[in-house]
Amino acid sequence: MKITGVFGAAFNFMRLKGGGPSRATLDGPSRARFIAARTKLGEPADHYGTKNALAAGLILATDYRDRTALTTSDPPS
Repeated sequence: MKITGVFGAAFNFMRLKGGGPSRATLDGPSRARFIAARTKLGEPADHYGTKNALAAGLILATDYRDRTALTTSDPPS
């Protein structure tokens, strides 16, 4: 990856991280599922401090893979 690509990716990530909790934009059932998954992983709410629900979901998926020692090349089960 080129150095400019790294800076661009870092900028986009930081832009998504700001703006308040994404759970405020979710409907009731989705919010409950997100909070339950986050709690099961033992992560605090501010760990997902992004206003973008997709970004929060990607962070949650990464946290799950890290917690269960899965890699991106492991087949989904």
